[in-house]
Amino acid sequence: INLDAGMIKGGTIGSRIWLDLNGNGIFSDNEPGISEVMVELFTETGNFVASTKTGVLGGNSFVGSYKFENVRPGNYYVKFVISNDYLLSNANLGNEETDSDITNTFGRGTTEVFSILSGQQILYVDGGAYLPACIGDLVWDDVNKNGNQDEGEPGIAGVKVSLFLSNGQLVDSIRTDG
Repeated sequence: INLDAGMIKGGTIGSRIWLDLNGNGIFSDNEPGISEVMVELFTETGNFVASTKTGVLGGNSFVGSYKFENVRPGNYYVKFVISNDYLLSNANLGNEETDSDITNTFGRGTTEVFSILSGQQILYVDGGAYLPACIGDLVWDDVNKNGNQDEGEPGIAGVKVSLFLSNGQLVDSIRTDG
């Protein structure tokens, strides 16, 4: 009687999610990690495999790190479950070690499918996110024409205000309220 056993060495998947301060989708050394973000691993068919939260991993002080170990060879995608307060950076704009991989292929915060082989380490499945900026203020009737809003000078409703990129492209327009 022959009794055989096949062994598979598990792989490792991981990397980071960071606060993309300049919104360019590429990690820079000055950009901090985002801690306590749930990261989920799924098979390519959508079966849940495992989850973890971002934090500090051994030998590293970056707070947005995560890692899945002993992953069976196969095809997977990652989902970063991050608050809707964050906007997600554009994906695949740089090299695979520094760009964001969030493509929303399988819903918000997901990556595309990738393959891992026996014993392989894929430590570049990243995500960039940023908090949106807010631009606004007040249009008022400068009654005394001094360029400052003084007490008693009323706001003006219905004025069209437009936001443009530096190249002249219109981003959005809005009218002031009462």
